[in-house]
Amino acid sequence: MKWFNLLLIIGLLGLFTACAQPNDPAQTSSAVIVISEVSTLGYAKDVDINDTHIFVAEDKGGFSIFRRDNLELVHQIQEFDGAGFTSVRRIQVLDITLTTREVVSRLFVYDTSDSDKIIGFDITDMDTLRFAFQQIGGTQSLGDLLYMENIDEIPDYAIPPYINYEVVMLRTLDNQLKYGWLDVKADGSDLWLGSPVTKNLPNTVKGFDQDTTYWYLAGSQLGLHIVEKSTQNLIASIDTPGSAYRVCLQDGFAFITTMESRSVSVIKLNNYTDARLLDSSFYTISFARSLDIDGKYMVVGTHGVGIFVVDISDPYNMRLVRNVPKSEVGYVNQVRIDGNDIYVASRDNGLVYLRIIE
Repeated sequence: MKWFNLLLIIGLLGLFTACAQPNDPAQTSSAVIVISEVSTLGYAKDVDINDTHIFVAEDKGGFSIFRRDNLELVHQIQEFDGAGFTSVRRIQVLDITLTTREVVSRLFVYDTSDSDKIIGFDITDMDTLRFAFQQIGGTQSLGDLLYMENIDEIPDYAIPPYINYEVVMLRTLDNQLKYGWLDVKADGSDLWLGSPVTKNLPNTVKGFDQDTTYWYLAGSQLGLHIVEKSTQNLIASIDTPGSAYRVCLQDGFAFITTMESRSVSVIKLNNYTDARLLDSSFYTISFARSLDIDGKYMVVGTHGVGIFVVDISDPYNMRLVRNVPKSEVGYVNQVRIDGNDIYVASRDNGLVYLRIIE
């Protein structure tokens, strides 16, 4: 009997060892819990947030707006001014300070229902959505999209006469980074000034992020591309273990999801001549399609195994907070984190709200 017990213990130890990944990070003592789920009319594809509301893009459902404090539905928009929204893929909200110092809010919706287009809404008064502008053309094969406030200074890459504007828009299309300008008006009659500048890159680019000097683009099989803003020159490409898909910057590091390696790689960005891939990486089991970072927490979304919440306060030694499985969050299309609050756009579960408990 003693021999049997000894063999049983050895067998169990072998089983536990076999289940562990060699690069599995140590877990923290924090917890991540699902607070609530809200059904959406269509398949939740994207999610964004501001201080008061949550915005969800829905395939076959338009888009929805919820209150952050109680998840109450404020708006469900399936059509606007006679135009239907049946395939909304991206959504972004932005607060803008005008030259008059008046603050207005805009919601940008990327819709592929009839023809690919981006529509802007004035949501300064959340009770009344107002059409602000529409951009048709130059939006097919969209890889990533970013509208950002640009009021305090005119960047070096601004080309006259496009210098009197409130917002700059960047987007990746196939192998291009395109940027243009939006003149935002207090009354909602915004003027799209076009995208006269295009940066061609060696291959297909997907997600991107930026600092004051450079753009950092996920360059598929060629890894991370670094483009200097002032000259639009591609100044470096850094190889990654797999095809680079999404990128987020945090405290001088670039965190990049890669396809074949099913992981998040980390690049130290001292400067572009000294940028280097760290030995540390986070294994995500399934391909990580979405990524967001706030403070010391990184959230990674996958289609197959839910989300990973990771403590990245030490990028050389990342620690798993929790893998919230697919059984709790469904098939994840997008993640957003704000402080300890996490919002997930899930094909199966709609909008999922989680919280990190420390």
